Amino acid sequence: MLTWNYNYGKLSQALFGDQAVLLNDPERVATEGWIAFSSALWVYMTPRPKTPSMHSVITGFWKPNTQDSTAGFKSGFGATITIMNYGCG
Repeated sequence: MLTWNYNYGKLSQALFGDQAVLLNDPERVATEGWIAFSSALWVYMTPRPKTPSMHSVITGFWKPNTQDSTAGFKSGFGATITIMNYGCG
């Protein structure tokens, strides 16, 4: 789930070393299989500013701290949905 130009720029930086590549041609994510697959892995493996990576949650590397627990953010499948939606809900 890749949305907003911010994320296209970050993925482009990770894949090409240049944010402009996918910002200038975002259709490549839909038309080039290796980029589409890479985007899925990138979203799965990359932590967000307020959340861990989905990989860290699934593997058990991440444990909720007091602030996370107080906010109702727990380890498990629900946490991956929150992460996928970039911390919403």
